[in-house]
Amino acid sequence: MFHYDPVRPFDDRPSDYLETGHFWLREFVTGGVFAFTMESSGLLSMRGPTGEFETEAPWPYQRAVEAIRDRFERDRFRTEVDSVSDYDFFVLAPLSLGVGYDWTEIPPVFGLAIWDDSANSFVSIDVAERVFEAVGLWTIPTVDREVPARELGAGPELIPKSAFADRSAAGIVVLKKGGVAVSIQGSDFDSVTRVPPTPAGSPDDFESWLQETVRSDSVAPLLSEPDRPIDAWAIESLATDVSAELARREFDTIGALAQSRPEQFRKGISDRLVELREFSAT
Repeated sequence: MFHYDPVRPFDDRPSDYLETGHFWLREFVTGGVFAFTMESSGLLSMRGPTGEFETEAPWPYQRAVEAIRDRFERDRFRTEVDSVSDYDFFVLAPLSLGVGYDWTEIPPVFGLAIWDDSANSFVSIDVAERVFEAVGLWTIPTVDREVPARELGAGPELIPKSAFADRSAAGIVVLKKGGVAVSIQGSDFDSVTRVPPTPAGSPDDFESWLQETVRSDSVAPLLSEPDRPIDAWAIESLATDVSAELARREFDTIGALAQSRPEQFRKGISDRLVELREFSAT
């Protein structure tokens, strides 16, 4: 089950939302939410709102999944809880939806919330933050915490400068301890959602998009080893690296196609990379 309650627009908040309680404020980072669970064997199973990920995660989430598999401290987590499979970790994969993030600086995944199946509830915000950090994952920087209801503003002036871009954030998430989360988003981001991530793009002409986007001067910065010469890569590895990066960095122009037709997406990029190699060899 996908327990995550999507962040609601501020106007859809409960009527008594701002009357009592304490709040945490975090930057609204654009992206898509998915979950993972650690099985007793140590296997990490990943899933989205519509079900389990297949053998390979959807292209826009591959960098996030790779980071989780590489960094998650399984032994540390196992020693801290009675049953590891009781906990669902909800995370955000940053995706391009109008904010020009610095993709070399922004983490590939952020921890959002943790569901405790034995208690049939989410763990508290502060505990979840400590757990994510303890198991090796990032959390979205907190702008302010434990703000009493009487001191909380409710307008666009709350939106901070982005920690990952040279501009204001897409919005701010207001999390009520023990309650729902709502967002105040900038006017350019009113239609941006995380579950599912929207708007997801699909170019009218995929071939033209490939020609414009995948160029000899644009490939190296996309790679996990940017200093490694392109011609030193096996074409399959090169295509996988470029596909995973473009699916998240260009989500608003290619995300829908990358998710709905993953094989066509990868083949198009692979063919374009072969073309570039052949051109550079002449």
